[in-house]
Amino acid sequence: MNHKKLAVLFPGNGYSTDRPLLYYAAKKYEAMGYEIVRISHTRHTPEDETLVALGETEATLEFSRLGLDFSAYDDIVFIGKSLGTAVCGRIAERYGIPAGLVLLTPWDGTRPYLAAGKNVRLVVSGTADPYFDPEELAAICRRENLPFLPVPDAGHDLEIRGDIPRTLAVLQTIIEAI
Repeated sequence: MNHKKLAVLFPGNGYSTDRPLLYYAAKKYEAMGYEIVRISHTRHTPEDETLVALGETEATLEFSRLGLDFSAYDDIVFIGKSLGTAVCGRIAERYGIPAGLVLLTPWDGTRPYLAAGKNVRLVVSGTADPYFDPEELAAICRRENLPFLPVPDAGHDLEIRGDIPRTLAVLQTIIEAI
């Protein structure tokens, strides 16, 4: 039996789907037989509710352009980075898409989707990420029983400043986990 699988990549504010986390996530899911859809938007303004709404609009337009019928897929994964974590959570909820959520560096706008019953497959964040207090995020994940991968010393880009070997090891760990 041939199962249809779909992975949708939701970029962050200034973090495109060509950057390492999303690029290699796509490669991994493609190797596992998933159809890949990359939502393209790059913003260079503060992350707020307006940008989440714009991201949602861009994503739904892309889905429409592609003629995606989500009911035709046996497994759907939404992989979001930063701003994209709020966009993918909102789209899954608003349109009733049964997507598993992989949330890379969530921020304040992602809070509504950091809950049991939201089909969160993994949350990844750096302990030096200024956009979401790492202790608070860890506590939410524990309380909601969400799989959580904290990355010691990593910032919002999940890189460790000045340490390329550790950053590459972190990238490998994250891609293996997702």
